[in-house]
Amino acid sequence: MAQEDFIIGNVLNVLDGETFELEVTRVGRRNSHRYKGEEKIRINTLKPAEFVTLMGAHPRPILDRILRKKEVMCLVHSRSTGGHIEADVYII
Repeated sequence: MAQEDFIIGNVLNVLDGETFELEVTRVGRRNSHRYKGEEKIRINTLKPAEFVTLMGAHPRPILDRILRKKEVMCLVHSRSTGGHIEADVYII
């Protein structure tokens, strides 16, 4: 089984209830793909678990309060044709 890529960085801006901009500060040594200094991340799941119940139907201001200026680790699932990364997001 192939290992998922991961990237770590600081949340710069929340764009909507499921997407944010990330300043990438570290990448996995064994990542299969390259990543830019800033990436747009679409949240697949958000951890820790207490935030999972908020996902899906909450407005941008709530996600902004949860994530703004936080350091997160993103386990990358895919990149859309529009360039967004779909990832599981962990607040670290």
